[in-house]
Amino acid sequence: MNYLISFDLNRPGQEYAPLIKTLEDMGAHKVQDSSWLLRSTLTAQEIRQQLPMDSNDVAEVFELASNGKHDCRPRSSAYLAGATSQPAADGILRTDAAKALTDSYEAREGPSKK
Repeated sequence: MNYLISFDLNRPGQEYAPLIKTLEDMGAHKVQDSSWLLRSTLTAQEIRQQLPMDSNDVAEVFELASNGKHDCRPRSSAYLAGATSQPAADGILRTDAAKALTDSYEAREGPSKK
Protein backbone atom coordinates (compact mmCIF):
# COMPACT_ATOMS: atom_id res chain seq x y z
CA MET A 1 0.00 0.00 0.00
CA ASN A 2 1.00 3.61 -0.54
CA TYR A 3 0.66 6.07 2.32
CA LEU A 4 0.98 9.80 2.78
CA ILE A 5 2.33 10.76 6.21
CA SER A 6 1.88 14.32 7.41
CA PHE A 7 2.95 15.68 10.79
CA ASP A 8 3.31 18.75 13.01
CA LEU A 9 5.53 18.82 16.08
CA ASN A 10 3.81 21.34 18.33
CA ARG A 11 6.28 21.96 21.16
CA PRO A 12 8.66 24.95 20.62
CA GLY A 13 12.23 23.86 19.92
CA GLN A 14 11.26 20.25 19.28
CA GLU A 15 13.75 18.16 17.33
CA TYR A 16 12.58 16.60 14.07
CA ALA A 17 15.69 14.40 13.76
CA PRO A 18 14.31 11.27 15.53
CA LEU A 19 11.11 11.35 13.47
CA ILE A 20 12.97 11.92 10.20
CA LYS A 21 15.40 9.09 11.02
CA THR A 22 12.45 6.75 11.69
CA LEU A 23 10.82 7.71 8.38
CA GLU A 24 14.10 7.22 6.50
CA ASP A 25 14.66 3.85 8.20
CA MET A 26 11.16 2.82 7.09
CA GLY A 27 12.12 3.66 3.50
CA ALA A 28 9.87 6.73 3.24
CA HIS A 29 10.32 9.40 0.56
CA LYS A 30 10.30 13.08 1.57
CA VAL A 31 7.79 15.10 -0.46
CA GLN A 32 7.85 18.32 1.60
CA ASP A 33 9.23 19.21 5.03
CA SER A 34 6.38 17.54 6.92
CA SER A 35 4.95 15.28 4.21
CA TRP A 36 6.35 11.88 3.29
CA LEU A 37 5.32 8.97 1.05
CA LEU A 38 5.69 5.39 2.26
CA ARG A 39 5.13 2.03 0.61
CA SER A 40 4.39 -0.61 3.24
CA THR A 41 2.39 -3.71 4.01
CA LEU A 42 1.67 -2.29 7.47
CA THR A 43 -1.67 -0.64 8.26
CA ALA A 44 -1.94 3.11 8.71
CA GLN A 45 -2.38 2.57 12.45
CA GLU A 46 0.75 0.38 12.67
CA ILE A 47 2.77 3.01 10.82
CA ARG A 48 1.49 5.77 13.10
CA GLN A 49 2.41 3.72 16.19
CA GLN A 50 6.03 3.50 15.00
CA LEU A 51 6.45 7.28 14.74
CA PRO A 52 8.22 8.85 17.76
CA MET A 53 5.70 11.56 18.66
CA ASP A 54 4.86 13.43 21.87
CA SER A 55 1.27 13.56 23.09
CA ASN A 56 0.85 17.14 21.83
CA ASP A 57 2.15 16.32 18.32
CA VAL A 58 -0.03 15.51 15.35
CA ALA A 59 0.62 12.82 12.76
CA GLU A 60 -1.79 11.62 10.13
CA VAL A 61 -1.30 8.58 7.91
CA PHE A 62 -3.45 8.41 4.80
CA GLU A 63 -3.73 5.30 2.63
CA LEU A 64 -3.54 6.30 -1.04
CA ALA A 65 -5.73 4.47 -3.55
CA SER A 66 -3.71 2.20 -5.83
CA ASN A 67 -5.50 3.62 -8.86
CA GLY A 68 -5.53 7.18 -7.55
CA LYS A 69 -4.45 10.07 -9.71
CA HIS A 70 -1.59 12.28 -8.66
CA ASP A 71 0.36 15.23 -10.02
CA CYS A 72 3.74 15.40 -8.38
CA ARG A 73 7.46 15.64 -9.05
CA PRO A 74 9.02 12.81 -11.08
CA ARG A 75 10.92 11.42 -8.07
CA SER A 76 7.69 11.17 -6.04
CA SER A 77 5.85 9.64 -8.97
CA ALA A 78 8.65 7.10 -9.40
CA TYR A 79 8.47 6.26 -5.70
CA LEU A 80 4.73 5.60 -5.96
CA ALA A 81 5.20 3.45 -9.06
CA GLY A 82 8.24 1.56 -7.76
CA ALA A 83 9.19 -0.86 -5.02
CA THR A 84 7.70 -3.99 -6.50
CA SER A 85 9.92 -6.28 -4.46
CA GLN A 86 8.74 -8.30 -1.45
CA PRO A 87 8.57 -6.47 1.89
CA ALA A 88 11.36 -6.88 4.39
CA ALA A 89 10.77 -8.64 7.71
CA ASP A 90 9.56 -5.35 9.22
CA GLY A 91 6.80 -5.06 6.58
CA ILE A 92 8.38 -2.14 4.69
CA LEU A 93 8.77 -2.22 0.91
CA ARG A 94 12.15 -0.76 -0.02
CA THR A 95 12.57 1.67 -2.90
CA ASP A 96 15.28 0.24 -5.16
CA ALA A 97 12.75 0.02 -7.99
CA ALA A 98 11.74 3.65 -7.47
CA LYS A 99 15.36 4.74 -7.75
CA ALA A 100 15.71 2.77 -10.98
CA LEU A 101 12.55 4.41 -12.36
CA THR A 102 13.81 7.87 -11.41
CA ASP A 103 17.23 7.19 -12.93
CA SER A 104 15.51 6.00 -16.11
CA TYR A 105 13.32 9.12 -16.22
CA GLU A 106 16.28 11.42 -15.65
CA ALA A 107 18.26 9.66 -18.38
CA ARG A 108 15.42 10.45 -20.82
CA GLU A 109 14.26 13.85 -19.54
CA GLY A 110 17.24 15.28 -17.66
CA PRO A 111 17.58 15.77 -13.90
CA SER A 112 14.34 16.38 -12.02
CA LYS A 113 13.97 19.32 -9.64
CA LYS A 114 14.47 17.87 -6.18
